[in-house]
Amino acid sequence: MINSKEEDPVKTIMEATDGLGVDVSIELSGSPEAMKQTFKVLKREGRVSLVGVTPGPVELEVHKDIILKEARVLGIFGRVVWQTWWQVRALLDTGKFDPLPVITHRFPLADFAQAFELAVSGEAGKILLYP
Repeated sequence: MINSKEEDPVKTIMEATDGLGVDVSIELSGSPEAMKQTFKVLKREGRVSLVGVTPGPVELEVHKDIILKEARVLGIFGRVVWQTWWQVRALLDTGKFDPLPVITHRFPLADFAQAFELAVSGEAGKILLYP
C-alpha cells in the first residue's frame, strides 16, 4: 500500500512498473490531486475509472495524459458499477487481493458525525460504519 503522505505515489508506481505505468487506474477518493495522479500513472491504451466525486472542477493535462496515451476514461455510475462489483468479487475470490489495508477506521453508526469529520479532513483512507 502506498501512503501518499510519506511517498510520491506517481514516482513509486512508475518505478515499480519500470516506467510503463498501469493498465487500469481507479480513482475513488474524489481528491483533485489523486485524480491527476490517476492519469499520470496510466500506461498507453490504459483505462481510468473515475468513481470519486471531486469538490469542484479539476484541471487535467488532457493532451499529454489522455489523448497521447489513447486513454479510455469511464465515469462509473449505474450499471457499470455492478459490472465492476462482480469483477472485484471475482478478484477477491482468487485470494490474491486483500482490500483490508485501505480500511483505516471503523465506527459504530451512532458516531457517523465523527466519521464524516474524519473523512472530510483527508486524514483517513476507507472508513467503515457499523450499524
